[in-house]
Amino acid sequence: MKTKLRSIRNSGALLALVTLLLMPGLGWGQNISTSTPYSQDFDAIGSTATATLPTGWKIENVTGARTVTTAYASVANTATANALTYNAAMSSSAANGRWNFGGSSATDRAVGGISSGSASQSVNMYLQLTNNGASNIESFTINYDAERFRNGSNSAGFSIRLYYSTTGSASSYSEIADGIASFTANANNNGSTTTPETISKTNITLSQALSVGSSIYFVWSYSVTSGSTTSNAQALGIDNLSITAIGSADVTPPSWTALYPKAENATTSGFTAMVNINEPGTSYLVVLPDGAAAPSSAQVKAGQDAAGNVLANNLKGTISCLAASTEYTLAMAGLSASTAYDVYFVAQDDETTPNLQANPVKVDVSTAAAATPIISITGTFSAFSTIVGTPSVSQSVAVSGSNLTANIDVTALAGFEYSTTDADPWTSSLSLSSSFNGNVYVRLTGASVGSYNGNVSFSSTGATTVDKAVNGSVTAPPPVITVTGSFSAFTATTGTPSVSQSVVVSGSNLTENIGVSAVAGYEYSTTDADP
Repeated sequence: MKTKLRSIRNSGALLALVTLLLMPGLGWGQNISTSTPYSQDFDAIGSTATATLPTGWKIENVTGARTVTTAYASVANTATANALTYNAAMSSSAANGRWNFGGSSATDRAVGGISSGSASQSVNMYLQLTNNGASNIESFTINYDAERFRNGSNSAGFSIRLYYSTTGSASSYSEIADGIASFTANANNNGSTTTPETISKTNITLSQALSVGSSIYFVWSYSVTSGSTTSNAQALGIDNLSITAIGSADVTPPSWTALYPKAENATTSGFTAMVNINEPGTSYLVVLPDGAAAPSSAQVKAGQDAAGNVLANNLKGTISCLAASTEYTLAMAGLSASTAYDVYFVAQDDETTPNLQANPVKVDVSTAAAATPIISITGTFSAFSTIVGTPSVSQSVAVSGSNLTANIDVTALAGFEYSTTDADPWTSSLSLSSSFNGNVYVRLTGASVGSYNGNVSFSSTGATTVDKAVNGSVTAPPPVITVTGSFSAFTATTGTPSVSQSVVVSGSNLTENIGVSAVAGYEYSTTDADP
């Protein structure tokens, strides 16, 4: 209900309406379909005393309580009003007839009427609706507000009744029992309130079929609730109408648009699922090994194989198809490379009780071959050499990989050690990341004397192992005798030794004693004393 202050305009005079009457036989109406409901709040009719009703609407005031007999084509399409203004209260002497309810400048309107004791005993508001949709209508749901603008002390009270006809011809109207809105009698004939009292009628069901292109006619009829006395009447109007057309229950599942479903754009680990159905709904798919037993439609929807086993998330999918005849896609991943799969698709529509296709559709797909993993080694090693106890000078090769799925392992080789920085730590083996791109340094450990030959091997899962030959030797350091000092000239007398002189003698890496050779006329001691 709209809650603005209303003023009211009315007229029972018909002479001023001649130019606004609908010509008999002329086709008027509004459209409705199962996809397009109809609504009307009358706000667009304006506040003039003689207001033209919306397209498809007509109104009449006739003698006779609860009388709905006029053919639709014979009814005028204007709501009229004398220049009466509804202020705080509607006059108890307001004229009978058809009324355009609303403030003098307000856009909030309602249409209805008021009776006198002998005139306008029924005020009927007609609406023609034509099914312009693509499918038949099976039933209608109707909502409207009945609004009271003036009290009435008539003990019977007044009502809005709802009728319909599929022909619009005279005396063809049937009442819709749930459509009545009745107001009980008031103590006086004063204005109702500044905000009209409202009875909202909701979810009125009319089980009447309407084929494509055909029309249905509704009538909201104002009159005394019972009996034939129509004096001391209440002023009632209708507002905020909505009518929804309900189609027949859909029991047909969707169908695939030509060339769908698809499984395309295969990669080494997945593919793109593509679906397109002829109505909104949902598509489901499962990915099974090539040649696996076919699941049922219900199993595909549940993400199961033919044995009812629930599949892993990467082996099933759901695709919402929001619009008809539109492609929707889903990227599938986590599959094995160079592998054939059976993909089963099934679809259902978006009905309250969805219609699922009877049988799934199988689509074959094969994932692409995985790219060959490669280890690349640039450079060679020349001969290594060192003396025992000292590592050799390092040498390096450049190492990288492509399409690798595992680390690059550098295997241990006796006598050698490795580093990626040519600095500590040096280790007997390495495990490099699959994305490694840098130098590997190699050197002899120098731990033991000997010759060391073999291959430094670089390996990774799926890649061809690359060997780089190395050879080297670790030798003992050379023996060294060190003599520090020198001798000046010796002098002596016969029979008496000369004064001794000395030098400092030492050796390193010696494997034998140091021999001091004899020189005629000289003698040696390590203590400067006998012997």
